[in-house]
Amino acid sequence: MCLILISAIMAVLFFYMGLLNNDGSRVFYVVLPYVLQFLPIAYTVMSSVSLYPKDILTVVQYEKSYVRIKASGTWILILSIAGSIGDIIYIFGKYGNKIELELTFLICNFAMAILAIIILRIHNRIKFKIITRDG
Repeated sequence: MCLILISAIMAVLFFYMGLLNNDGSRVFYVVLPYVLQFLPIAYTVMSSVSLYPKDILTVVQYEKSYVRIKASGTWILILSIAGSIGDIIYIFGKYGNKIELELTFLICNFAMAILAIIILRIHNRIKFKIITRDG
């Protein structure tokens, strides 16, 4: 249940970051990591929802939920750090007019990275029992 909640918070945070309309969102090295986060966040939401009600998973369900959560969480972490670095470069380059919006975008990127770390920590604690066809 925590995975669903955290992935929903990430989706809302992603949407909020898009609505900020900061000056850095018009720069390639800031906006590219942000835009590329869409798919990992979408996959995390879908995988978390499909993982939750199941006690027994088939191999395909295991691949599309459990394994995908780890890959998506890793990519969200990488991309949010890359976006943070790009925004820090943009801020220190004194290109932006509204520093408040840039700092809000940066804090949201840091929050996204922290949520990705939490997802990966929860993912590592999930245990499965392997059942073979033989019984």
